[in-house]
Amino acid sequence: MFSIHDESKLKTLLSEHGQKSFRYTQIEHAIYKDLVTDFEAMTTIPKELRELLKEHCFFTSLTVKSTVTSPDWQTTKFLLETSDGTFMEAVIMRHLSGRNTLCVSSQIGCPMGCTFCATGKLGLTRNLEFHEIVEQIMIAVHELALEDKKLRNVVYMGMGEPFLNYDAVKQSIEIACAQKKLDLSNRRITVSTCGIIPGIKRFAVDFPQTSLAISLHAPTDEARCKIMPVEQTYPLADLMKAL
Repeated sequence: MFSIHDESKLKTLLSEHGQKSFRYTQIEHAIYKDLVTDFEAMTTIPKELRELLKEHCFFTSLTVKSTVTSPDWQTTKFLLETSDGTFMEAVIMRHLSGRNTLCVSSQIGCPMGCTFCATGKLGLTRNLEFHEIVEQIMIAVHELALEDKKLRNVVYMGMGEPFLNYDAVKQSIEIACAQKKLDLSNRRITVSTCGIIPGIKRFAVDFPQTSLAISLHAPTDEARCKIMPVEQTYPLADLMKAL
C-alpha cells in the first residue's frame, strides 16, 4: 500500500494496469480540488479503477485523536496519531484579517535539544514521511472547508527541525504549491530552522520564492550556545554568511 499523494507510484500503478494518462488527472482533481475523502466518492473514474485504488492506495495514515479549539475560535489544535502509534500536533490559526495559517510538524520529536522547547526535550523518534506532512495539510484544508474557508499559509514551525528531514519537507511543499494540487503560493509557505546551514543553502536553490525563518533567540554566540546546542556546529557568524 502507498499514499494516494505519491504521484510517481500512482502513475506507475495506472500505467501497469493499462489506464490512460488522463485518469491520473481525474484522480488528482478529485483529491485536491473536489476534496474527496474516499475512493467511492471518485465518481469521475470507473468502478474497477476505484477498486484498484482501494487495493493499492490509502488516503491517510493519520488518525485525529483529539481536536481542541480556543474559546475565541482563532486556533484549532489537532493531536494526530501515526500508523506506528507515535503522535504529533498540527495547528490551524485563523487570523482576524481573514487569512488562515496551518502550522505543521516535520518530525516526531526533535534532536536539536533547545532548552526552551518542549519538543526538544523529547528527543527524536523519527522523521515524518512526506505524505504524513501532506496529510496534516489536507486535514486543515478539509476542516476549513467545513467553515467555507480556505487555507492560505503553511508554516513549518511545529514539531521537529525541517531541514533535518529535508527531502520529505521539499516534496510536501511541491505538492502544496502545485497548481493542479493545492495551488498555494510559494510566498505563503514559511520554513523555520534553528540554523542548519546545509539545509538553508539547499532551500535557497530549490525554493527561491519561499520564506525562511531563522530561530536565533540570542544575539551572541555565548548566549545562544547556552540555550541552543546547534550553535556549537553552526555559529552565528557562519549562519549570517549563509543568508
